Amino acid sequence: MSDSRSYFQKVIDGSTQALFVLDERFGLVDCNSLFEGWCPAVFGLRAEKGQGLLDGLEMQERQFWSEIFQRAIGGDTFELLRKVETDNGSLQLEFMFQPLAELRGLVACVTDVTKWHRRQAELEEAIQSRDLMMSVVGHDLRTPIFQLNGLLYLLRNIPRGIEAERLNSYIDDIDGNLSYLGDAIENLLQWASSRRDRPLLQRQSVCARVVLDQVLALLKPMALSKGIDIQIESDNRLPLDVDPSMLAFVMRNLLGNAVKFSPSGTSIHVRQSLSEGRFEFQVIDHGVGMKPDDINKLISGVSTRSQIGTKGEKGFGLGLRLCQDFVSVHGGKINFSPTEGGGLVVAVDIPQQAAESA
Repeated sequence: MSDSRSYFQKVIDGSTQALFVLDERFGLVDCNSLFEGWCPAVFGLRAEKGQGLLDGLEMQERQFWSEIFQRAIGGDTFELLRKVETDNGSLQLEFMFQPLAELRGLVACVTDVTKWHRRQAELEEAIQSRDLMMSVVGHDLRTPIFQLNGLLYLLRNIPRGIEAERLNSYIDDIDGNLSYLGDAIENLLQWASSRRDRPLLQRQSVCARVVLDQVLALLKPMALSKGIDIQIESDNRLPLDVDPSMLAFVMRNLLGNAVKFSPSGTSIHVRQSLSEGRFEFQVIDHGVGMKPDDINKLISGVSTRSQIGTKGEKGFGLGLRLCQDFVSVHGGKINFSPTEGGGLVVAVDIPQQAAESA
C-alpha cells in the first residue's frame, strides 16, 4: 500500500498542473510539489498539511477566497482566472474547482496559462495590424493612385492652347498626390518595421535645435504655401542622448500636422526646453483642434482614421501612432490638449538621456 501511495505521489508531483485538496474548513489536506511552490505567492504562506489555507491573507483577499471555496464545496464546478505576482514575474493562473461531496471538501487544479494569454494577445494585435494594413492599402493608398490615373489621362488628352493656370492646377494635384503617397508609404514601412521588430533605440548625442532646424527646412515650403508663420522658442544648445531618427520623425509628424490643420495666415509656436533631466517639445497651433473624445481615442490607440487638412491636405492614420511608439520607447509620453478658441497643444516629454532599450 505504501508503495502505491509513493507511486501516486510521484505521479502528481510530476504533473504540469498544481493540485491541492481542502476540507470544509479550508484546511489543506494534500497537495503536490508545484502547488507548494505557488502557494506563498497565491495565499501568502507555505503549504503545510492541516493548516488553514486562508490564514496568511488580508481581510479582502480572505473574503474573496472564502466565497470561492464555499461555492466549490457547495457543489459548483467552475473555473477562475487570477493574476499572481511571483519572484519570477507575473503569472496568469487558471483554477478549476471540483467538489468532494463525500469528504465535504474540494479539489482544485491550477494551470499556468501565462504563455497562452500572451500568445492570444499577440494574435489579437497581429489581427488588428492586418486589418489596419488592409484598410490603409484599400483606401489611403488606392484613392490617390486612382486620382493620379485620372490626372494623367487628362494630361495625355489635353487640348491645344489650354491655359497655363489650368495646366499648373493639374501639376499641383499630381505633386500633392505623389507627396502624399511618399509620406504614406514611408509611414507604412516605419509602422510595419516597428510592429515586426519593435522600436529599438539607436542612441546618439545630438542637439535638439539642430534636429528641429532640419525638420523645419523640410516643412518650410508647405508652411509658406499657406502663409503660416512658424515661431521658434528654443535654446541653441539642447544636448540630448536619444535616437535622432525617431526624434526627427516625431518632430516632423507633429509639426506637419500643425501646418496641415492650421488655416492660412495663422501662426504656429514651437517650444523646446530642458529642465531637471527632461526634454520637452511643444507644438501650439490655432487650427481646427480636436474634440476631447477624439483625444481620448487617440491616446488609447482606438482611432487611426485620417482627417482632411484646412486646404484639403490628405492625412494618414499611422503617423501619430508611430509618434506614440517612438516616444514611449524613450521612456516619455505625449499629451494632447485643446486651446481656447480652437487649436491644439501637443507636448512631448522624454528623458534627456534615453534609457537602454530592452
